[in-house]
Amino acid sequence: MDIFLDPYSTPRAKLNSKTGTFYVKGASEHKKIMKNMIDQFNIICTTTEIMVITYQKTPKNIKNHELLLAEKGKIRPHDKDWDNLGKTYSDMIQGIVLLNDNLISDGRVQKFYSIKPRIEVYIRYLSDFDSEFNMKKIMSSKAFKNLPDNVKISSKLLKERKT
Repeated sequence: MDIFLDPYSTPRAKLNSKTGTFYVKGASEHKKIMKNMIDQFNIICTTTEIMVITYQKTPKNIKNHELLLAEKGKIRPHDKDWDNLGKTYSDMIQGIVLLNDNLISDGRVQKFYSIKPRIEVYIRYLSDFDSEFNMKKIMSSKAFKNLPDNVKISSKLLKERKT
């Protein structure tokens, strides 16, 4: 999945002193972007791997001879924290493509420069549960119980159990 935006990282969560809850500034806007990109997808409820590749805008002050090196991935960005980038895009798909980001068992973030800024998100997931234990854990989760009836589920076993 390609997202044609300039990559940005999520700011740290802040405490709302009135409600006593944590919130992340901009998170709802991120979700709206993702919902507009995805028509319909079987929501993933199994062990998942994610790779996020960000292509940040090539700096204007980079020297001409370094521009090609940057485009080829030989000069890499150091200005955004990789973990915040990964969290931004795993949160963005949570509840839309992925039931919960706690299903991610393996994640990777790569940062590059490009004259064409974008984010590429690659997702691999199991077609079914790896264990009865994990299946029961997911099915008893609040996120699973709150799924609307019209949401399609990625696991064959879950489809059978939910009906």
